[in-house]
Amino acid sequence: MKKLITLLLLFNTACAASFSWVTNTNGNWSNPSNWLPNGAPGANDDVIIMSSATLTVDMIIKCKSITIVSAATIICNYQLTTGNLTIDQNLTFSGPQMAVINGAATFGYNCSLTVNNKVNFNGGGIVMGGDSAGTITNNGTILVTGNFTYGYQSQLINNGMLHFINAQINGPVGSFIVKNSATASLTVTGGTVDVQTQ
Repeated sequence: MKKLITLLLLFNTACAASFSWVTNTNGNWSNPSNWLPNGAPGANDDVIIMSSATLTVDMIIKCKSITIVSAATIICNYQLTTGNLTIDQNLTFSGPQMAVINGAATFGYNCSLTVNNKVNFNGGGIVMGGDSAGTITNNGTILVTGNFTYGYQSQLINNGMLHFINAQINGPVGSFIVKNSATASLTVTGGTVDVQTQ
C-alpha cells in the first residue's frame, strides 16, 4: 500500500506544469490553443498571463497559482479558484461569478487590482509590497480572511462591499489612502487595524 501511495504522489508531482497565456487575443480559458504548452491548465498547474488580453472563465476552473505579467482582465462566467495570486501588472476581475484566492495575493510595484464582481481572499491575505504604491479598486465585493499588508502610498478605493474577517491590517509609516464612497460598505470583523503615522 505504501508503494502505491508513493507512486501516486510521484505521478501527481510529475503531472504539475506551468501554462502561459501567450496570445494577445481575447478568448476562453478552456481553449487549448490559447496556452503554451497547448492545453488548458488544471488544478495542479501554475498559470502565467504573459500577454495583454481578456480571459473568459467558461467553465469551473481550479489552478495552483496565477501570475499576471501583462495587464489582463479575467471575466468569471464560472468560479475561478487558485492558490497564490501574483500581480506584476494591472488585473481586473469581472463577470457574474466569483474568484477565490486560497493563497497569498502579492502586488508588484505600482500595480492595480480592480474588482467588478466578487473576490474572496481566504487565509493567505493580501500583500502590497513595502513601496508598491499599488491600488485596489473595489466596485463589487471583496472578502479578506487573513492579513492585509499595504505598501507606502497604496490606495484602497471602495465603491462596493469590503469586508475584513479576523484580519490584521497594517503597513509602514507613510500614506495609505482609503476612499470609501457614500454607498459603499467597509467592515472589519475581529482582528486589528494598525495604521501608523509619522
